[in-house]
Amino acid sequence: MTRNVPRLAALAAIFLLVVARTASAQDITLTSRDGTVVLHGTLIQYDGEFYRIGTEYGPMTVDGEAVRCSGPGCPVPGEHVARIAMSGARSIATGLIPPLIEGYARQRGLHATRVIHDDSRFTYRLAAPDGPVLAEIAVQAGSTAEGFADLLAGEADIALASRPPNAADREAGPVATGRAQVLGLDAVVAVVAPGNPVTALRLDDLKGIFTGRIANWRELGGPDVAITAYARPDGTASAALLRARITEGPIGAGVKRLPGDKAIADAVAADPFAIGLTGYAHRGTARALGLTGDCGYPVWPTDAALKAGDYPLTVRLLAYRPARRLPRLARSLLDYLGSEAAQALLPRAGFVGQDIVTLPFAAEGPRLAHAIASAGRDVGLAELQRMVAELDGARRLSAGFRFDGGASGLDAGSRVNVDLLARRIAAGGFDGQELIFAGFSDAEGPAALNRRLSLERAEAVRRALAAALDGTAAERLAMRSVGFGELSPLACDDTPWGRRVNRRVEIWVRPQR
Repeated sequence: MTRNVPRLAALAAIFLLVVARTASAQDITLTSRDGTVVLHGTLIQYDGEFYRIGTEYGPMTVDGEAVRCSGPGCPVPGEHVARIAMSGARSIATGLIPPLIEGYARQRGLHATRVIHDDSRFTYRLAAPDGPVLAEIAVQAGSTAEGFADLLAGEADIALASRPPNAADREAGPVATGRAQVLGLDAVVAVVAPGNPVTALRLDDLKGIFTGRIANWRELGGPDVAITAYARPDGTASAALLRARITEGPIGAGVKRLPGDKAIADAVAADPFAIGLTGYAHRGTARALGLTGDCGYPVWPTDAALKAGDYPLTVRLLAYRPARRLPRLARSLLDYLGSEAAQALLPRAGFVGQDIVTLPFAAEGPRLAHAIASAGRDVGLAELQRMVAELDGARRLSAGFRFDGGASGLDAGSRVNVDLLARRIAAGGFDGQELIFAGFSDAEGPAALNRRLSLERAEAVRRALAAALDGTAAERLAMRSVGFGELSPLACDDTPWGRRVNRRVEIWVRPQR
């Protein structure tokens, strides 16, 4: 990788002087307890549980309980320091990871010290109170692509990503999506200065701005003033999302590029005629715009909309693990990162956790008004009354469920929500309650078919949750599915993203009757 060139050049001058001594110092021999198997190699890593050694057959991982270690590279008993490395997206590495590592340390009664090496690298040292350092976690802040490259090269144990691997990443080597873990949520939002009169834009309007087709606020209902547009540089996940989901091609030459989300938000907040694309977590004093379609009903970027997957430019913050077995420290840290305790820390850093909360029915007022206004010939007052009666006295859970490409398989965020909800149920969080799995569709096709399809998807989510529960937990609550078809759209149905948002399953909860 290009950023490693200076480091490698600096090391090259001394490499020849120490290579022989270094190689011999790391040589070890692992012998099975019964003496029948002997492995010679160079110690790559010892995590207190497993040896990872380089052998003539390639890297091998060996259970430390099954062998005896001899040679100058063997770790000294009692002096082991667990070490792992994380690399990837700067916004995750610098904004999200520090509070999570500190929370992990607190939960285990350890003291965390952050050592900053430069603007892209820092290390956390975890130590027992008044005791020795037990673990070191090195973090490299770069890009998602660099995180994948470091993971494939064995330079990182965990890759931090704000997008799944693309074709270029996969060309470099296999990065399996099945080894991804959702850390939290962010979103790409269009922001303007607080005094700008524009409150919501269509995605086609944003496409016009960021391709250069729309250059004046007058074309969007604002003053007769030129638009100044800001975006992140090419090579960032934000720019990739802009090209893939907004401009659908090259970004206009007139768009100004700034290196970070905060820099964009600050520049926009200071200029009443600017607009920028930045992260929801870093919007600062700039005002986020809603997204709308021709129907005029906007979807706003809010914590609740991100949790439910209702905002179309939501970004999942991901941790990818390699194919090899991870050190015990890395496995323990990843387990913590998926816990409710970790999710509760995310708002302090400006991000949105996937912890499940209930949303008051009063918050559904604008949505119900839109449902009434958008009801057609096949979806009349009787269907609306049925929905209100079914959900009477219930509160919506923040967890939303959607399917990969409109198919029958739950997408990554929905699978996480199933796991989180199952944990809450197992802990007694919904004892004596009724969970109503409410399916919704877009308005394409006959209303009767949409109702059937929405019911099938609601049933699919109910079955997935039931499969994640043991019998005892499932007996402490009631679960049933209903399908409402195209009732209660969350977004305009005249755009592909609006239809994707509207195809969903919600869970509503109320006391058993």
